[in-house]
Order: sequence, then C-alpha cells, then structure tokens
Amino acid sequence: MQTKLNPLNVTPHIQAEDMDRNIQPPSERPGILFYILVGQPNTYPEFFSLNQTTAELRVLKPVNRDLYQRFTLVIKVT
Repeated sequence: MQTKLNPLNVTPHIQAEDMDRNIQPPSERPGILFYILVGQPNTYPEFFSLNQTTAELRVLKPVNRDLYQRFTLVIKVT
C-alpha cells in the first residue's frame, strides 16, 4: 500500500552560495553546511531531515494534519 503525502509548502526557499568558491583552491574550500538549529513542535525530527550539503528537506513520514497544522524550522548555515 502506497502512502500519499500531503503537499507541504516551504517558505522561504532555502538558498545559499559559497562566496569563496573562486578564491580558494577546491581542496581548501570549506563548503556550506545546513543544519536544523531548532524546530517546533519538538517532534519535528520524526517528520523531517535536512541534507547538510544540499539543504534538501525530506519528509520522513506523512504528517497528520489533524495533529499538526504547522512546523517551524530554523535553519543554520555555516
């Protein structure tokens, strides 16, 4: 049985650019890493994961809209 996920809107879109990309040789580039710094409700890790290098936000399991109307995730970029 296939589970259908409810559509999720992500605002604002996550975008970052490594301003050192043309300054440092590729072997010394630190790159950009993304982390979920904090989130509400605190059960967010059950539902979402964030790829640290691409910032792709993945839905791990369906969100029950009767229990959760909104998630707030604060993203840290280093």
